[in-house]
Amino acid sequence: MKNITKNIPNFITLARIPLLLAGLSLINTYNLLSLILLSLWFLTDLFDGWLARKLQAESEFGRVADHVIDGFTLMLAYLYFIFLAPMEFFIKIMIVMIIFRIIIIAVINYQQNTKVEKLGPSNLGKLGSALQMIAVIYYFAFPELFLVVFVPAFSLSMISAVNYFRDYVKQKRSLSTPLL
Repeated sequence: MKNITKNIPNFITLARIPLLLAGLSLINTYNLLSLILLSLWFLTDLFDGWLARKLQAESEFGRVADHVIDGFTLMLAYLYFIFLAPMEFFIKIMIVMIIFRIIIIAVINYQQNTKVEKLGPSNLGKLGSALQMIAVIYYFAFPELFLVVFVPAFSLSMISAVNYFRDYVKQKRSLSTPLL
């Protein structure tokens, strides 16, 4: 029973994928249910880490899965926007930039040597990701407020990406290793 309890936060983290997929697939037929599922997608992102700390169930898997699933689910939502949502071209360009940010940071994290201190997400990056998730929900629930949330989310994400890459370059230079 103890092992099951310790894995509950990881199950919640993994549940974000089907919550997002179900929410997006139902958006045109069952709007209220879709918004509930998308809201749960966001809330589970806030809840899993808190629960892991509360249950003293923090793990390396949980930290990595949380970060990977955040990026993966945001990319899925953004691919929906690019290919299926009526949206201004300029906004789609901003979305593509965020997708590249997610991919570049994932590649950097993947290739980092285990001897090197891992670069974790900054509070600025976490806030940017949270605002991106809220923007996704707002696109469907309150479309007139989408840009009010998305533009700051985009800005924070780009600033955090620059900071992340700067820290990565500093770290690599201090170790005298090639960047990629």
